[in-house]
Amino acid sequence: MIVVMKDGQITEMGTYEELLAHDGPFAQFLKEHLTQEQMDGVGEDEDPEVANIKDSMWGRIELLTSDAATSADESRPLRQRRKGVYENALTKSQIQRKPKEIGLMKPGEKLISVEVLAKGRVKSAVYLKYVQAAGVIPLSLAMVAYCAFQTVSVLTNYWLTDWTQDENLANSSNSAEVLESANDRYLSVYAVFGLFQGLLLMIYLYLYWRRMVIAGKHLHSQMMYRLFRAPVSFFDTTPIGRILNRCSRDIEIIDNILPIICRDFLNTFGSNCITMLVILIQTPVFGAVLIPVIALFILILRFYVPTSRQLRRIEHITRSPIYTHFSESVSGASTIRAYGASNRFLLESKRRLDYNVAYFFAASMALRWLSVNLDTLANLVIFFSGVLQIVTPSTTAGETGLVLSYALQISGSLPWMVRQVADFETNIVSVERIKEYSEVAQEADWIESARRPLPTWPSKGVIQFNNFSMRYREGLDLVIKGMTIRIEGGEKVGIVGRTGAGKSSLSLSLFRLVEAASGSIMVDGVNIADIGLHDLRSRITILPQDPVLFSGTLRMNLDPFNEFNEDDLWTALERAHLRDFVYQLPLQLDYHCGQEGHNLSVGQRQLVCLARTLLRKCRVLVLDEATAAVDIQTDALIQSTVRLAFQGCTVLAIAHRLNTILDYDKVIVMNAGTIQEYDSPSALLENPQSAFYAMAVDANLV
Repeated sequence: MIVVMKDGQITEMGTYEELLAHDGPFAQFLKEHLTQEQMDGVGEDEDPEVANIKDSMWGRIELLTSDAATSADESRPLRQRRKGVYENALTKSQIQRKPKEIGLMKPGEKLISVEVLAKGRVKSAVYLKYVQAAGVIPLSLAMVAYCAFQTVSVLTNYWLTDWTQDENLANSSNSAEVLESANDRYLSVYAVFGLFQGLLLMIYLYLYWRRMVIAGKHLHSQMMYRLFRAPVSFFDTTPIGRILNRCSRDIEIIDNILPIICRDFLNTFGSNCITMLVILIQTPVFGAVLIPVIALFILILRFYVPTSRQLRRIEHITRSPIYTHFSESVSGASTIRAYGASNRFLLESKRRLDYNVAYFFAASMALRWLSVNLDTLANLVIFFSGVLQIVTPSTTAGETGLVLSYALQISGSLPWMVRQVADFETNIVSVERIKEYSEVAQEADWIESARRPLPTWPSKGVIQFNNFSMRYREGLDLVIKGMTIRIEGGEKVGIVGRTGAGKSSLSLSLFRLVEAASGSIMVDGVNIADIGLHDLRSRITILPQDPVLFSGTLRMNLDPFNEFNEDDLWTALERAHLRDFVYQLPLQLDYHCGQEGHNLSVGQRQLVCLARTLLRKCRVLVLDEATAAVDIQTDALIQSTVRLAFQGCTVLAIAHRLNTILDYDKVIVMNAGTIQEYDSPSALLENPQSAFYAMAVDANLV
């Protein structure tokens, strides 16, 4: 039993044979589907068993729904009758095209670009990029304030040492007034030192944290600015998971992790430098021990930092496939469940996660190795500083306490400082990756101030292709080859051809989503390559094959820039045959369409796009198989709307159904990126040798 539905109601119900004999919507749909498959060349390399089933279906449909077949036709095999006329119109070069002519990739070519894995030291340009994003002058002032803070801190400790060694305070025979006066003097100076430390620390922290936040903001803004203006070819070759990885994890590192690493490094570096300086001042002979310690320190760093840096880079690279696979699985969840492949996708997700965690674990083990070695160095410094203080005869108790207090700090600060050095160099990789996307090639300028078209452009809609050629990316074959044609203003031109003939590429070229390889496109005498993209794309409009809606209300999707009043919106909805549907909605124009318009059916989304197009009232309209997602009746309504609403406009229609363009002024038949035929539909149908005539025969239009 087959149930045929329309407008939420059952229009037909019966067995396959009964519905075919009825010759209703089901039979017409089946006939149209098989005809369209033949036109698109779907069955060229089809399995013989499937081909026989389709031949049987076609024969049954022909027997029950058509009485126009001649005896000569009936004597031919079904498959030959379906494709004979069409194949006769094709040249030998069309049937036996070379692999490169049908878009096959050459050996060694890859559609998806490989994510770059940098090697070796991070370039100085990356560090400079981060410093410039934070601001050189404010960051320098913060460093000056920090150095001053450390200097005052050392002076405070020396003042405290002098206080503890004051002989007057140690002499119990002094009067209470003398002792109180000395204590007040020491305490007052100590308090002044404390105030200076607090003030300098506040200045340093304010400047530092403010500039770190601004650095993250600038790097994110620069990357997003470039991504939103990247050419379409960039998104064709870059998986969405790779972009999400840089916009999420890498930005998080710059915002939350790098500032803390830099702060901890400054604190520990300043502390260690002060410690070494104080020990050398109090015990100069310690320099003999310090030299081999520094040599071991450098040796450990030279071994650890490159290893840790490269492990972190690999860990970043192996995270992108996790995001890519997850986003693909979420968007295709219904298909995955329908095929019962949930476990396979779950195992693949675990495999990619395990592969990423392996490098994260290796980086953690390298960090443990570093901690063991640096703890050993720190203990050597403490040991030798204590021994040298004991064997030095002129050392006082206060000086010994000062040296040992500083030396004890180094046991924690030295390993932590080296860890921050390594972490900074491994995490600065995120800046390196953001910098890469901040230098992505851009589309042309949004507005060319010196070459802006007149406000009334285009006034006629004359389109001229002059020896125009186009390819999607460098290194690929041309998809449009030397096209020269003139379309007069107000003409309605249908564009037909087999899959891969270059129909949609033509519309992309008109909007400069892909730039010309050679030649030019003139609209009302203006070379579209000379004007800004905003001026071009705002003056012509397209009704795409895949309807595009955004998460928001119907009002926002119809009029995103609030350029029209409510009466205009309702008029556009009425002409798009959506007024009754929207009027019945609880919130009407404020109804939320959902993510990507999922609260509406595909056909309703297409009609919303049609209403949005009607509001634009442009002189040039491109229909890119705009009715492919709607039924035959809605297709007829849309076509009638286009004819009435765009009278006097130049219309380029990439045809999905041939009957929709039979009343157009001209038809372009494209093949392999070239114009095979260009004439009126009536003239082409009068020539039995034309390719358009063969298509019409296959579609049962003649």
